[in-house]
Amino acid sequence: MRVARTAPYFAWIERSILLLAVLYLSFHTLPHAWKQLNTDFPNYYLTAKLVGEHTDMARAQEWVWLQRQKDLHAIPNPLIALVPITPFSTLILYPFTGLEPLTAKHVWIVCNLLLLIPIAWFLRRLTGLSYTRIALAFALSLPLHRNLLDGQFYLLLLLLIVAALWSYVEGHAAAAGALVGLAAACKIFPAVLFILFWRRRAWKALISGLLTCGACLAFAIAIFGTQIHHVYLHEVLPATLRGEVLPPYATASGSISSLLHYLFLSEPEWNPHPWHTSVTAYAVLLPLVQMLLMAPVVLLLASRRESREVVVLEWCTLLSAALTVSTIPASYNFVLIVLPLCVLAVRALAQQRCRWLFVMLVAFAVIGAPFPSAGPGRGLSILFFMPRLPIMMAATAAMVFLLWREREPSTRFWTLENRVFAALFLLSAGLTVMRTLKLETLARTEMAYRLPADHALGYLRSSPQSSDGKLRYIAMMPMGYRLVTEDGMTRTHDEAGIDDLSFAVNGNDVWVERAQARQSVIVRQSDFRPLVTGAHDPAFSATSGAAYLRDHLGRGQLWLAGSSQPLTPESLNIYEAAFHSRDLYAVSAAVDGKAPALYLKSPGSALAMLSTGEARYPAISPDGKWLAYSRFEAGFWNLWLRDLSNGATQRITELPCNQIQPSWEQDSKHIVYGSDCARALWFTAVSRRQIVP
Repeated sequence: MRVARTAPYFAWIERSILLLAVLYLSFHTLPHAWKQLNTDFPNYYLTAKLVGEHTDMARAQEWVWLQRQKDLHAIPNPLIALVPITPFSTLILYPFTGLEPLTAKHVWIVCNLLLLIPIAWFLRRLTGLSYTRIALAFALSLPLHRNLLDGQFYLLLLLLIVAALWSYVEGHAAAAGALVGLAAACKIFPAVLFILFWRRRAWKALISGLLTCGACLAFAIAIFGTQIHHVYLHEVLPATLRGEVLPPYATASGSISSLLHYLFLSEPEWNPHPWHTSVTAYAVLLPLVQMLLMAPVVLLLASRRESREVVVLEWCTLLSAALTVSTIPASYNFVLIVLPLCVLAVRALAQQRCRWLFVMLVAFAVIGAPFPSAGPGRGLSILFFMPRLPIMMAATAAMVFLLWREREPSTRFWTLENRVFAALFLLSAGLTVMRTLKLETLARTEMAYRLPADHALGYLRSSPQSSDGKLRYIAMMPMGYRLVTEDGMTRTHDEAGIDDLSFAVNGNDVWVERAQARQSVIVRQSDFRPLVTGAHDPAFSATSGAAYLRDHLGRGQLWLAGSSQPLTPESLNIYEAAFHSRDLYAVSAAVDGKAPALYLKSPGSALAMLSTGEARYPAISPDGKWLAYSRFEAGFWNLWLRDLSNGATQRITELPCNQIQPSWEQDSKHIVYGSDCARALWFTAVSRRQIVP
């Protein structure tokens, strides 16, 4: 499409704005990005580094496990996590893991800036815009600044997407499919472009993309193993699609899911007073709004050869719709909007519609701007904290309108294929409504067992223990993980800048795992005197002293304090242990990278696997009669109880959420445990219930 010439003064305005934007990038964004790691880069860097060290990666998506690795590698970020990142995407930083973290980020920033050159080349070939205007689009892109600050790799993703589009319109279908497949292996949502290949009968591109995706997955499994992908497929990905992989109330994501959570779903700590409490409204509106955004785009995709401009517009509309319905959109994601902006801008310039161009630039700025979390109790005013969402919805609707106008009047819209796609959308929405209604309703029944807590004390509370009238747990806070003690009236925690990752209580004696001098050290809480080095997850026994876990390359073994030999064989990778005595203990362990199972050592018998299926978090009652644990079924961890005298088992909970890390009270009847019901994946609160009559 030919771009109309503009007046000379307009060109000078463009150049002046570009100069100011480049100066801001050079003297504000880059210095800040250069000085510190910030939030996201360490997530990718550490995971890739652990792969290079041949660490067992089965538990890499667990918050505390990866935090421990961060502390052992002396990475200064207060918090780190792999969720919801795909394991494959972290491998992009593998070549930089030989460098110190901040040096590696410096190299990564330079690489990202260099990526702008081929991206600009592709955008010029696709749109006909001048390099000056393309540079101006990037310079005004606040998500670009966020990518550089956080060390994200959405510029690489943008390169893959624009290169795939250029390859497709130039007739290189196999290359286009391979590039889309690679992008989908890194971040799931580019897979929506496969729909375009299907609709346009681009079978070569579709097959190439699917094969590339399969090859990337096979490579990732070979590197990381099967268990981490089992967790991603059955736990992380479903929670991501629901919008609950990260706290929907605690992040300023501006997603449809987050908005509806604020408006309709109550949560005692994060959203105690929604605008209108209605699980039904949430369950109906979430799939309905997503369908109304995606369905028109898919139905308007042409099934025959169209002009180059139509193909580019279809590609951009599908990309924008995918970002709009995304459940965890961050500000840096929207650097991808540079592509639709350039495509729409060239149309506005060609038709000399300067007002529309101005509106697009303002919308582009708002879409990329970061906004603070709203906090609870905002009602409908929550919309003012999420301006990105309605603007993205309006932009997608505008592009759908343009696609409709590009249709030939003689073309029949309700073809058999469109009717099938429409039926699939309606069926999917109906099934999602029923599943969401059931899931959210059942999850809220767990709130009856929830113990009250102060929201200010952290995002999650794990590994709870109750003794002597005090409740203790590990809380995730903005500055890291801290051991919190509640005595009914007050809550206390250490303010020191050192993570507390696990603990054990024996009367007034509290042992805490801390990271010191690049190793885990178990200390006594009263004076922080080191007791055991290179160990974590301590446990006390009334008769046999203390036990703890030691790791080597991510594989754990159970040790008795003072012993020179481990209690468990090297073939078992110990996840957790319940230590009652030297003759009675239970562990959850994995063999050969498979799913974890429970193993029990009882008096008079050797350590043997129990027929519990995939299970974790064993806890033996103080009287030695009961074993509580969590069993994984249908995508969730639920509580079970085993009678150690006869082996009989009983299911305690059957909920579509996780109840994990049970710990017995002294009466051997009640337990406290972590529950993420009605919250977010593994963001547990503390619950309490009686499980033995």
